[in-house]
Order: sequence, then structure tokens, then C-alpha cells
Amino acid sequence: YQTISAAVTAANTGDVIRAGAGTYIETGTITVDKVITIEGEPGAKIQVSGTQPNFRMMAAATLKNLEIEKTDKVGNIVYLGSSGVQILNNEFHGQYNMDEPEVSRAIEVETNHFRDVVITGNTFHHLRQPAYINGTHTGLISNNYVYHTRGWVVAEGNFTFESNTWGTGADANAVD
Repeated sequence: YQTISAAVTAANTGDVIRAGAGTYIETGTITVDKVITIEGEPGAKIQVSGTQPNFRMMAAATLKNLEIEKTDKVGNIVYLGSSGVQILNNEFHGQYNMDEPEVSRAIEVETNHFRDVVITGNTFHHLRQPAYINGTHTGLISNNYVYHTRGWVVAEGNFTFESNTWGTGADANAVD
């Protein structure tokens, strides 16, 4: 498939979509509404843009081993809308600068009650927040690396935070 969105549309429950080395440009929203895994091979990069979430995770799906670059400054990359979503070992890049008012996040979790959300082993660069979590969700946020952001926002959720790294010096973060 030429795009990740085309592969997701064609996938069946349980499938693994492997993005090979190269750059994939996705300008719309990819709705993941079946239990699948989207996994990057070494050298796979997805460039996304727009104010709407680029990935809408509406089933217990997994994003794994991807490099995802937001090429503009506003909007969220991943929206979590289901229990059991896993965001594993990805690298998220944004264009956010600390002194600017724009809001761009790697992950947004709002409303409802989602259980067993796992955000582990990811690296976040130049985004307003790695994640904005609002609602009575549960899960694990562990072993993530956060640079040039304003930090995690968790309003209400019950997440376990373990072994996350916060940038220092030239890679410092601010506090939102």
C-alpha cells in the first residue's frame, strides 16, 4: 500500500501492518477501528499535519516502533478512544517552541473511561505535551523520554508513572 491509511482500511482484525523504510506522508485522519498493530521497520517515518488527530485509535490497537513527525504546529497526533490501546517504542517529533501559544500534543485521551492504556518506551520532542489525559482512565506510562515539551497533563486519570526521563540542559522542558 502507498499509505498507512490505505493499509489500515484493507486490514482485518488481528493483522500487523508493517511500514517499511521510507517516508509516508499522511494529511488526513487515519481511523483505526479494529484490533490491529501498525509497526515500523527501521527507517520508517510518517509525516503528519493538520488540526484533527492524525491517528484515531478507536479499538484496542497498537502503534509500535514508528517515527512520527508533525510538520505543522497545531493539533494532536494520536487520539485514544478505546480501552487497551498501546503506544510502544515510537519517536514523536513536533514543531512546538516553548514561547509560542500553539498547542500540539503527541497523544490526547479525553472523555469516557478507558482501561489498560499503555504508553511505554516512547520519545517525545518539541510538542506542547507528550500527552493530555482528561477523564477517568487507567493504565501505565513508563520508560518514556520527554524533551522540549511543557510536560504531561493528567486531569483525573489513574495512571502509574514509572521510569520516565525528563530532558535537562539544552533538552530542558517547561512546566504547563
